[in-house]
Amino acid sequence: MRSFVLPRHQLIPVSHPCFKKCKQYPSRYYYFYHNPIHSATKRDSSTSRASSKLPPVKWLDLRGSGLCMLERLSLEEALLRHTQDNWIVIGAHDVWPPKFLRPKLPGSSSDNDPTDGLILPEYIVSGKHDDDDDDDDNDNKKNKSRKLNTDCMIVMGIGGKPDRLLNIDNVVQDNVLVVKRFSGGGTVVMDHNSVWTTLIGRTNDFPSVEPYPRSIMEWSADAVFGSAFDKLTSMTSTTRATQTKRKHGMDPAPGSVKTLIMDTKSCSPTENVGKVLSFPNRNKNPNKDELLVQDIPKFSLRENDYVLGGQFKMGGNAQSIVKGGWLHHTSFLWDYDETNMESYLKLPDKRPEYRDSRSHRDFLVPLSRYFGKSYTPFVRSIREACEESFGGLQDAHLPTVLNNVIDKDLGGMEAWFSKSRTRIVRNLQF
Repeated sequence: MRSFVLPRHQLIPVSHPCFKKCKQYPSRYYYFYHNPIHSATKRDSSTSRASSKLPPVKWLDLRGSGLCMLERLSLEEALLRHTQDNWIVIGAHDVWPPKFLRPKLPGSSSDNDPTDGLILPEYIVSGKHDDDDDDDDNDNKKNKSRKLNTDCMIVMGIGGKPDRLLNIDNVVQDNVLVVKRFSGGGTVVMDHNSVWTTLIGRTNDFPSVEPYPRSIMEWSADAVFGSAFDKLTSMTSTTRATQTKRKHGMDPAPGSVKTLIMDTKSCSPTENVGKVLSFPNRNKNPNKDELLVQDIPKFSLRENDYVLGGQFKMGGNAQSIVKGGWLHHTSFLWDYDETNMESYLKLPDKRPEYRDSRSHRDFLVPLSRYFGKSYTPFVRSIREACEESFGGLQDAHLPTVLNNVIDKDLGGMEAWFSKSRTRIVRNLQF
């Protein structure tokens, strides 16, 4: 089965049996060619995605790369603006330390220093808040001295207003770094349990994806994440079913206790009429949560959010659209500290209708609650979904990317960071 996008002047009658109108874009019409041998077969969405003539996409896995969050954001923008390739970038990152960037202390750079974007905020270096009295004595300043909080980082959209979105006093008190990324979207608290996924596409290579946020999100939910979560749910259910069988002695497990049961009065093993039964080793103390079989909520796109069960958000989305291309990145909350969300983030004035006035605790859900502690199967499911949806995946490697894009074309990570739109927020009052 093949699909073709026809321009307006080549439309075929609506009554044609192979004609289908696109619900998302009324100006686009799809003509499906059916092989007569399979004409009675129900059309499968994954088959149609795999059969479409999409270009190869480069797969860049940054797990274990050592890039900090600032460097990850800088790399994403460089791939969007300074390459013509299509990319899928995935990984998890720490707040600190950076691998290539060298942040500076306030007052350590001269005027017009191209690296002044790396200057850390005053409240992190000295503990002095913008509202603090300038007449504090040296002893008080010394007592306020502290170190950067490396447990989490707050990432805002490029147009975010700290005073409207953040509980600034708590942010300063806990010494949390605040960053504005180069894309739009809302505000998230990121830590090492956040799984970053980035999709970069070129409009000529993806003509069916309109370069607008809603269109990109719908495409990503259908072509990538919908299929990925279906695969992840299937893998998780199968794993837990196997674990449950082992728990009840229905399936041999590594470390289980075995015994030989004879079906006759004779205990001679030479009669070959016995059977082996396996029982769980009670000394292993398995994790009960991992063995619990439960229904896993369905993934969906609701308004502008990826949700589970139609109600609970588990990732933040943002887009950046440039001439000839677009970027869509998501921070999936594999796990997180509820206290950080409640402490640092205000309830935004502009929020989705389905959220109502629910707190962060009642609105968000960690993916680990349903899919386990490790996000490795999630990465694998995303890759499998992409292999089905695109024309092929080409593995890319960070050293090569850094050499060809960052070093040769942009003068290194620090030089590029000074030109990029990702910025450390030094004044939280604006």
